[in-house]
Amino acid sequence: MSPSPMLVAVGGAAQLTARVLDASTTPVTGATPAFQSSDPSTASVSAAGLVSGLRAGVVTISATFGGVTGTAKATIVSPTPVAGRVSTIDGGAVSGMVAGIESGTGTNLQDFTASVDGTGAFQIAAPLTFGPTDSVSVLVDVPGGTRRYHPTFALVPTTRAAATALRPMLVPKTSVFSTPSYPSSSVDVSLDQAFQRVCTDDTNANCNSFFPQLWKASVVLWNDADLPIPLAFNTLATTSPISAADSIALWKTIAEMQSELGRALFVPATLSSLPAPDANGYSRKAVLVWVDSTLTGFSGYTNWIWDGNLNMLAAKTRVTANAALASRSLMKHELLHALGFHHTCAWTTVMGGYGCSSSQTVTKQDAAAFSLGYQTRRTILTNTPTTTLGDALRGEQLRETAVLATRFGFQGPVPFARAGANKVVFGGRLVSADGAP
Repeated sequence: MSPSPMLVAVGGAAQLTARVLDASTTPVTGATPAFQSSDPSTASVSAAGLVSGLRAGVVTISATFGGVTGTAKATIVSPTPVAGRVSTIDGGAVSGMVAGIESGTGTNLQDFTASVDGTGAFQIAAPLTFGPTDSVSVLVDVPGGTRRYHPTFALVPTTRAAATALRPMLVPKTSVFSTPSYPSSSVDVSLDQAFQRVCTDDTNANCNSFFPQLWKASVVLWNDADLPIPLAFNTLATTSPISAADSIALWKTIAEMQSELGRALFVPATLSSLPAPDANGYSRKAVLVWVDSTLTGFSGYTNWIWDGNLNMLAAKTRVTANAALASRSLMKHELLHALGFHHTCAWTTVMGGYGCSSSQTVTKQDAAAFSLGYQTRRTILTNTPTTTLGDALRGEQLRETAVLATRFGFQGPVPFARAGANKVVFGGRLVSADGAP
């Protein structure tokens, strides 16, 4: 019997499931047990096992098949409202919602339905006991048919449930977008894959994922208003003069990249037109590119910084030789770093190349994840949700049962640079920093 024990709200209902096993513990196909309540005036139970709370109290629900009976304890309590408003990253309408609630009383995860109005507002009649160790975990999902959104896992203290304004953020399972290179595209995006790290060395700053681990709490990207970002060659720092041919080759690559991602990302600038680079080589609200023949181990390396409000401030990309500026795959890889993205082994990507499956160009999966990242940031800035991408990731891991069909593995050591400084002083202020080859 599951869940056992279970909680049911007065005026509400909760589903009880009975599994019938034979003597060898093999499920009996087609077995339909008969359900019965020990006190129908406190809680009734349907033929399908739906337990309805009628008044406060405790009952035993039994299920019988073939002369064998199983039981589950059901505690009926006055409901506690958990109210809120759903935000969908893609702007889709939510017609209904399932909230899975798990209390500190030892109950298993239970599903409770809630209606959602046209503005996304909802109210859950939660059966909570308010015991001294109680807490409630809410798994927000959209019921019916093929799941459109990743479930979102939210923690709500039981003592604050009635006063909590829960604003879950639902992330679409499918990224629908259109770019000149990928018109009318629809790509399934797994947050588990997007946050799948390329290695397991916690001391390694570059042991990260396409969505940086930081994004589980808050998404760090350039503001939409900052795009296209001025991009200039750092002629003061370059160890080799950058020719007109080098510039043409890079901007041809950038044009392809912008077609693949579907928006203007960079705009040409001269170094003299930008704020002077600081001692670390950063120019505010700009990306600087130059040749650095002292780099070792990699053909290119990009660093980027952001402020306390999680807004990208600046980035710099260095390559070991002029010829690298004409490498489409290398420069798209490094400039995606400059936009805030890291590496992945989870799909064929321009952000691979370190023992991972790699592409010469920005793939449709890359573009889908890029689009999802920016949709998430806009939702966070506009709707101030109380859940994060990390909550959606946990929701996916809790609720999804299908094993991901595609997992790209890698063998051997991944040649990342060791962890470096992740704090730098920029403009007289301490800011966060990251970098990757």
